[in-house]
Amino acid sequence: MTLGGVVQATQTVHGSERDDNRVLLVYDSQNTVEQGEKKIDTLQRMLAGMGLKVKTIKESEYQKGELNRSYQGVITMINWKQAPLDNPTFVKDRNQYDGVKLHIGEGLDQTEQKQLQVKLKTIYQQQFILSDDNSTEMLPFVERMDVLTGVPKQAQSYGMLKTQNNEGQSYKYGVINQKQGYLPFFNNKGLGLITASKMIAIFI
Repeated sequence: MTLGGVVQATQTVHGSERDDNRVLLVYDSQNTVEQGEKKIDTLQRMLAGMGLKVKTIKESEYQKGELNRSYQGVITMINWKQAPLDNPTFVKDRNQYDGVKLHIGEGLDQTEQKQLQVKLKTIYQQQFILSDDNSTEMLPFVERMDVLTGVPKQAQSYGMLKTQNNEGQSYKYGVINQKQGYLPFFNNKGLGLITASKMIAIFI
């Protein structure tokens, strides 16, 4: 299933109701070394394909009050784990914002965890299998990944991550709890992209 197919399906479901929706996409770094700019571009195109109007800004350039009620939602995208968010103005505005909030990547802070009603667990030096419906994909080896535990029963989940170690522990990939959402990573291809697309189409 291609990204185009996912986008087309979501447009059919939601129709014109998305035409006036605005989303603020805030990223930490393009991280061109690991082709992070391609992930930003893929996410932008995905959102645009869903009929959303996207404003993209680097978090260091965010100004007080930019995130306001004119936006349907805000997406925080962490592209570079070595460069955590260091703009307190954005973090404060995001914490006070009452619209839809999606966090992609590491750095889910204590306020976000509280709003999602989850706990954060960091897995080190591991390889995961991502599964969704009847499809599976072996993911590249990662030095670390932040996953969620204690996910509330009422939360919606999309895809499962299973470790390749002897315990074979499983964690939810995408999670939505009311107006809060989390994805531990975003890929610009493969099953990860398809699963993330389905979640984002429902969420935002």
